[in-house]
Amino acid sequence: MIRIFTENRALTVFLLPFFTVIYLLLNAQFPYFELTNELDLGLFGTYHLEDPLPKQVGGGVIVFLTAIGINYIFNYYNFHEKNTYFPAFIYIVWMSFFEGMYNPDGFMIAHMAFILMIFQLFRLNQNEDGRKIVFNAAFFAGIATCLHLTNVVVLPFLFLMVWIVRPFVLRESLLLLAGFITPLLYAGVLILFQNDSLQQNWELTISDTWFDQTSVLITGIAAVLFIILSVFGIRGKLQKSSIRFRKLTRILWMFFFVSVSIGILDLLLLEQVDYFSLLFVPVSIFSFFSFIKKPLAAITTGLFFFIIICSFLKFFL
Repeated sequence: MIRIFTENRALTVFLLPFFTVIYLLLNAQFPYFELTNELDLGLFGTYHLEDPLPKQVGGGVIVFLTAIGINYIFNYYNFHEKNTYFPAFIYIVWMSFFEGMYNPDGFMIAHMAFILMIFQLFRLNQNEDGRKIVFNAAFFAGIATCLHLTNVVVLPFLFLMVWIVRPFVLRESLLLLAGFITPLLYAGVLILFQNDSLQQNWELTISDTWFDQTSVLITGIAAVLFIILSVFGIRGKLQKSSIRFRKLTRILWMFFFVSVSIGILDLLLLEQVDYFSLLFVPVSIFSFFSFIKKPLAAITTGLFFFIIICSFLKFFL
């Protein structure tokens, strides 16, 4: 099955939504994640839906579109010699372990905003004017922050991502700040218009309940092993890559650390592990190389088959 996704076949394009729909149907038939009628969009407000079904379908659509975005970046910027649909499949499988796929909120939409941010950053060139691109990248990062406040962690890293490709230019840095603040201003106006107050529980307490969940523990161990193998895989690729490829990879590394920071911050403040899902945006790209590099390929393939099996079994346990 993995070989099907690593090859450039038209059939694979139809298999991606098929797997997405299967996960949604299984959760509907054997509820693993509880559906709610509330849609939390961060600074853009919280909305009540009469029926949770459109929300669940929307979660599948968001995950699928984000997976396609990851795959487009991978193929468009020639991370591999041949086109492949494997990064998208990896992302969908991993998202099936997170509630956001079935019960989406602003954070899942923020995944899409971050993909657009990365795509803009990858368009930067050292010897070309980058003002418009920098503004657009920061604008998408600002949208992601509006949708989930702890995403503000990305701002200092965003400067570093730009400077990986471009030299420091004061005007570009000012435009970066302007682009980031613009969505926040719109969100502020919306809050005033709706006469809403921002209410979040930011108590720094850690709950012990999630430690008792065996499925979360197994998934966490598998995820850590998968990430470690992914790191070794991308390191092997970097040994025989161009300077441009290394710069793009550094941007992804920066985003990797952003994702870890957001996950830890939300774990401490909101007592949830669901926000570590953002990690699998860069990991879906990194991990591809651990599937094609020997001797990692056999270990990674075996582990990923185990992960796929667990992604389906969890609905029946």
